[in-house]
Amino acid sequence: MQVMQVISRKSNVECPPRAFPVPHSPVPVPRSPFPIPRLALCIVHCALCILLAISLRAQEQKLPPYGLFAMPALHPVHKQLVAQFKEALAAKDYKAMLEISTKAVEVLPEDATWRYNLACSLAREGKPREALKELEKAVRLGFTDEVQIAADADLATLRRQKDFARILSVAHELQSSPDKRPNTIAPAPVAIGKSAPVSRANTTWNMENGGFITLFSRPPRPETIDTNRFVSVPGKTGERLRRWQFEGTAAGNWGDLYDNLDRGHSRLDLRRFPEMTPIRYNAEAVSNGLDNTGATLFNFAGAPVIGNSSTAMTTGPTWRSIPRYAQEFTAPYLVAQYLNNQSYVYPQHHDYLPTIAGDVYPSRTPYLYISPGSSWTDQPILAALASALAAMRPETKDELVRRHLLSPVLQYLVHSSLKGVTRRADYLTPAAHPPIIDGTTIDTLRLVEAAHALTTNALPPLVGLRLTREVGAGTKPFTDFFDAAPGERLLDSPFAIARAFRGMKFTRKYTLEAAPVNPTPNKKLKYHWFVVQGDEERIRILPRTDDGRVADIEIDYQGPVFGTPFGVQSSRADIALVADDGLFFSPPAFFTCFFLNNEVRRYSEDRRIISVDYASAAENYVDPQISLRKDWRDLYSYNADGSVSGWTRLRQGQDPVAYTADGERIVKLAADGKPLETAKPKYTPKTIESIDGPVMALIEEWTSNP
Repeated sequence: MQVMQVISRKSNVECPPRAFPVPHSPVPVPRSPFPIPRLALCIVHCALCILLAISLRAQEQKLPPYGLFAMPALHPVHKQLVAQFKEALAAKDYKAMLEISTKAVEVLPEDATWRYNLACSLAREGKPREALKELEKAVRLGFTDEVQIAADADLATLRRQKDFARILSVAHELQSSPDKRPNTIAPAPVAIGKSAPVSRANTTWNMENGGFITLFSRPPRPETIDTNRFVSVPGKTGERLRRWQFEGTAAGNWGDLYDNLDRGHSRLDLRRFPEMTPIRYNAEAVSNGLDNTGATLFNFAGAPVIGNSSTAMTTGPTWRSIPRYAQEFTAPYLVAQYLNNQSYVYPQHHDYLPTIAGDVYPSRTPYLYISPGSSWTDQPILAALASALAAMRPETKDELVRRHLLSPVLQYLVHSSLKGVTRRADYLTPAAHPPIIDGTTIDTLRLVEAAHALTTNALPPLVGLRLTREVGAGTKPFTDFFDAAPGERLLDSPFAIARAFRGMKFTRKYTLEAAPVNPTPNKKLKYHWFVVQGDEERIRILPRTDDGRVADIEIDYQGPVFGTPFGVQSSRADIALVADDGLFFSPPAFFTCFFLNNEVRRYSEDRRIISVDYASAAENYVDPQISLRKDWRDLYSYNADGSVSGWTRLRQGQDPVAYTADGERIVKLAADGKPLETAKPKYTPKTIESIDGPVMALIEEWTSNP
């Protein structure tokens, strides 16, 4: 049998069903539901992601017909079948394995691995003729590992069949002749003045990590360029770019790609960047909605890409901007794009507004750009990115593309070119790192000059971060905290880490370590850790090493919301890490601690939790993927040694209820005051009605446990 190895070009990661985003509007716009798989949550740790699937399950549509570009909708089924198949394999339940493989082949008829598993299951069930037929199909679809086929015990009954040797020879021929292998893709050449096609010929689905991979090849840069193809942005920025292009010192946008993901709702005006090539999705991709996905599901290889989508998820309890969706559910894609020369811009819509819920983003990352407001606010940032790409020297841009540093360097250039950042030291302050970037605050002339000044032997450094110690975090759901989440982890990724302050301890202690990426030999780096937003009096950054590479960070409880340097209330404390090589800074990496706005805590002077009032804060918005509203208030009690003895739960109009330190409801006390009978509570996420429409809440139920 073959479970883990994947030979075909199709799928292997899942995501909660989500709906097509819609263009922004001052009033929420109805949208059509459509299931799209979740990208691997190996980075995003949040059990509440199940809630999104539950809340939208009724909206799911029938699975589309099989096809490469239908894989986002088909992939969750594949993952479920893989899990079932593993269970059947462990139990040696060959009949179940045959049923599962048959179902998988119906869903994914061109998947070589499922065909191979079907052949093995048929052989085990004593059906050699059918098994040989499926084995040959598997080989011709791409399962060409002749060593495994020859040695697989599941196929032992087929080895004496006359067709088995012939099938092995076919596998050998296909394995040794790559040009004869099925489902082979090749880069599509980027033709200036035309479009860059996304089709079956240059696109595959990553079965291990999910998502599409599309290959392009950049055309060689000509010796001279028609002046009609020079960048035509206005003002001094345009004059400077055209002069450099005329001198031959600026790369222009030759070979750069533009990816619009809102079907032209907010499209970059390529007349100002006539060398830039738009990405064009073929009819099959369009029919599956892949040109209107908001957060892209594509990893484009071979050419730099900038893109945008002025859309959002505007209705229901899981409303959110595309950046919030992407950072919570598709972080692996964002990291891959960040390290593969792709830069995307999305508006915040209602996720960062003082008049609605303030800053509701639970994490901060450098992987994308978030613009203010709604539709079309992404355009100034897009134009700035296109201008910066055009300004770079040809050899410098080629080196950045080759080393997969283009997107990080663009992040550094944009943040260091904000109009409020006028001195080098300003880069190490909140002024250089607002969560939302208004494109009109970018000094584009300074941006293109900085981009043009880069050389191949002097490039900004890149640094990630690692969390090596974590003390004080809540680890026990429904005892340490009350949410359907496994713990405090929200995001673990190479350049951004986020935690939710769930447990009741007053202080969290973390040890973080800088992780430079491909550092320049013999160039010493210094590391700066600084607070971007949050109560600095309740955040202590203690470097362990002289260069600042390792730091202990202590964060005290800061309250559900607090002011920020950017004029919008937030529940998120952000700490930035920046590397300094003496000439350039790196783009920032972020460590985030997110506090829950749907609770009010009181601590004693000795920092012990006294009470948590969920009911009075239930109307305050917190992303339901992070925390759910609750209708009670807990008063904590303590033993003589200072340990928690339990809590008393208060609900409006109900008698108080006592709980043990283990979270069980006390039904009856013995004569000595110890619990004689308890009930084990059950907490269930449910959608309930409120004055604002349907919301997600945590409902408590219990059964007797004498």
